[in-house]
Amino acid sequence: MLQNAVGRLTASDGTDPSVLFLRRFGRRLKLLRSQRGMSQQDLAEAAGFNRTFISDLERGQTDEMNVDQLYDLAGSLGLTVRDLLPKDDE
Repeated sequence: MLQNAVGRLTASDGTDPSVLFLRRFGRRLKLLRSQRGMSQQDLAEAAGFNRTFISDLERGQTDEMNVDQLYDLAGSLGLTVRDLLPKDDE
């Protein structure tokens, strides 16, 4: 699923598609967290992470996330993993 999402990205400036995906994922995570009235600390505690990890994700500054953590994030936001992934138009 993640590989399909990354594979659809193109960058006219030569930016690595995985970097573009991480940025888009981070923006979506922040939007969804904010829509639920959660702080980074709230989400971190709900998902079992530290706040710095959530901050890094939202800024697209880490690729150190595994599938289990993705499910933990989605569940903490009351979403499916599919809902958490960026859409083509984001």
